Amino acid sequence: MQKLTWCHLNFLFFSSAFNRIFLKSFLSGLSKFFVLDVQNSCMLILCLQLILNAKCHAIRDAQILEKKTVREELESEDKRLDTMMEIDRINAIKAQEEIEDLRKQQRYA
Repeated sequence: MQKLTWCHLNFLFFSSAFNRIFLKSFLSGLSKFFVLDVQNSCMLILCLQLILNAKCHAIRDAQILEKKTVREELESEDKRLDTMMEIDRINAIKAQEEIEDLRKQQRYA
């Protein structure tokens, strides 16, 4: 007979509300499982595999979200830099036009 403790579930961490609700209902079902004698180790292994699979999916979802956030931040930074370069270009054109106007004024003066 093998007993399962809460230490076996210590590696779990869920951030979203859906995952917390899922975890709460899953653990309430598991608590009944803990009371029973665990005769079939296959059930225990399957249960732990399901928990590990849920953890892997949660981590993957977090990584995908982080990748999307980083991509959006990079795009935002690129747009900001493009805007700065455009402002510099416009200012350079204005400065060049002012220089040309001054040259014209000096020629006709």
